[in-house]
Amino acid sequence: MFIYHQTEIFHSDEEGLFYALDLGGTNFRVLRVQLGGKQGQVLKQEYEEVPIPPHLMVGSNEVIAKRNSWLC
Repeated sequence: MFIYHQTEIFHSDEEGLFYALDLGGTNFRVLRVQLGGKQGQVLKQEYEEVPIPPHLMVGSNEVIAKRNSWLC
């Protein structure tokens, strides 16, 4: 897993493949964007939203921490 912290402001010339992950209350969302560099274009964008099953949203703190430990 890659942990990324933005340390500077984007300048519209970024190039490459970028991901955004959002683990919300009831859904897990993934956005994948291919940026075109100096042209300032989004070349390709894919988005998927998957519901989190209710049985995975309940449990003790220990169970939830172990289940989500792969995020850290």
